[in-house]
Amino acid sequence: MKKNRKLIRKKDNVYLFPFLEDRLLEKGVVALKEKRFENARECFEQLNYLESSHPQAKYGLAICYVELGDYDRAEHLTEHMLEEKEGHQPDVLRLYLTVLIQKRKYKKALEVMDQASNDGELPKDMQQTIDHLAAFCRLRLREKDSHLDDRPIQNLDMSKYLSDLKEQPPEQQWVAIQDLQRDMVKEDLPDVEHYLLSKNGDPFIKSLLLNVMQEKQFSSLIKVYKFGQTCAVNLNSEELFYGAFAEDVKQCLIRILGSDNPTLCDLAEQVWGHFVIAAYPLPLKPEHVELWASACCFYAAEMSGLDKNITEISRLFHVSPPLLEEPSQFIRKIEEESSAKN
Repeated sequence: MKKNRKLIRKKDNVYLFPFLEDRLLEKGVVALKEKRFENARECFEQLNYLESSHPQAKYGLAICYVELGDYDRAEHLTEHMLEEKEGHQPDVLRLYLTVLIQKRKYKKALEVMDQASNDGELPKDMQQTIDHLAAFCRLRLREKDSHLDDRPIQNLDMSKYLSDLKEQPPEQQWVAIQDLQRDMVKEDLPDVEHYLLSKNGDPFIKSLLLNVMQEKQFSSLIKVYKFGQTCAVNLNSEELFYGAFAEDVKQCLIRILGSDNPTLCDLAEQVWGHFVIAAYPLPLKPEHVELWASACCFYAAEMSGLDKNITEISRLFHVSPPLLEEPSQFIRKIEEESSAKN
């Protein structure tokens, strides 16, 4: 419990000055903003010692641990904060997942995200971030070499890193995106815009950047290059990642496959979740729910070696087989090319 700050008080035979916690918090926040992470860590550690239930002290300390490369402590602290429901939970969850990504603990990250989604207490924008990260983790787990290197990813200086973002491995790009989500300023926009238009930038990371830019409200109209096309996105009015249409396709998959073939349903949902993030903002034509649901189902069945032909799937979703061919090929193109970039 917080002690009376107006009095000089004693803790472990040391007399404490009034408002000491406020001063430590202020100094820690300033040091954090100025990227003096060692100084910030000292302030937050002192504050945490004086007031062990102070959520800002713990959260600030966790950020310092991440920035200083002490991922084990960062993981332990953020995990404890989630268990005890300390601090602003969406921010703590985001930081915890970032740590797990840095440590390449993709399976654990997926378990945490599934639990958070099932609890149903996440704000809409955070749920969107969770969906993106879940697709990212599943993609990394599919790769043959994802288990070969368990060393934590090292943080890089953001100002140097942004200009060369496209050359970094996907996990490091994800870390940079999380830093941007917390620290992005308008001066970073030229580097971000350059990356969005780069021909060899990762499409998945580009989508995450769009999400950050919409949250920060630093730009309205932005151009993105993906899969040979350049598209404009209105961040002020547009619902990212196909919005309600994407949700309608997902619900269509659940309605038609959920009871009779839950395995295929789960696979198709995963494919669709990854596809909409990788493909956005490319247009989906025609915008027909059952058509895209059936195309996604067909690709998922084909990818998994399940015995489902195009005629059978067309019948399930009440679409014409010839109409299914083009969206199926488009999904295959996006999935194969986006996976090849990682």
